[in-house]
Amino acid sequence: MGTKSDGLVVQLATRAALYRMKATVGSVDDIGVQGVGPACMSLSGLAKSLRDLANVMSILIGGKDFSSFLTPTWQGLRIGFVDLDL
Repeated sequence: MGTKSDGLVVQLATRAALYRMKATVGSVDDIGVQGVGPACMSLSGLAKSLRDLANVMSILIGGKDFSSFLTPTWQGLRIGFVDLDL
């Protein structure tokens, strides 16, 4: 687990070849977490596998089953992007 401020979790995940997911600000109880401020602080999960990451996020954000979003293939998945030149 890590905290998201100034790209720290993204940098750590990239350097350690980990998957990461940032929780929406305010969706996870952050009592005891020291950070820049509550408006920009968010807890994040880091893991070696997507299944482990889904389990961590399901624990952090109670009531959501993130493992239900895992699929065994790329079949039927779509990817979107923003074209900044428009």
